[in-house]
Amino acid sequence: MTMRPTFLFLLPGVLASTVALAPEAKAQTAGFALDRFNPSERGSDWFALDSLDLRGDMRPAVGLVLDCGYRPLVLYNQDGSVRTNLVEHQLFGHVGGSLVLWDRLRLGLDLPVAPRRSSRG
Repeated sequence: MTMRPTFLFLLPGVLASTVALAPEAKAQTAGFALDRFNPSERGSDWFALDSLDLRGDMRPAVGLVLDCGYRPLVLYNQDGSVRTNLVEHQLFGHVGGSLVLWDRLRLGLDLPVAPRRSSRG
């Protein structure tokens, strides 16, 4: 099967217009995340990265991963002593599930939930 020459002439124009009409990328201006842990998709053999195990047809997996932190956000004095614990304790639960389809596709969902945060300030 050969490509038609008209398609080859249209392809650069389509690519150029896609790049020209793309919206401007903007950085996040306010705030930041204290929870920077991203667990692997449920059904993976590893803890923090995906093992890309895509065996099975209609293979479901569900799970809960807990992530806790002690003093993740602290203000320090000039001498290095602790001035204020903005966040002293935090607990995140990553509720998730995945479904492997056709030995090729994994659909996954991760929902981080913060059931506990405490601070002194």
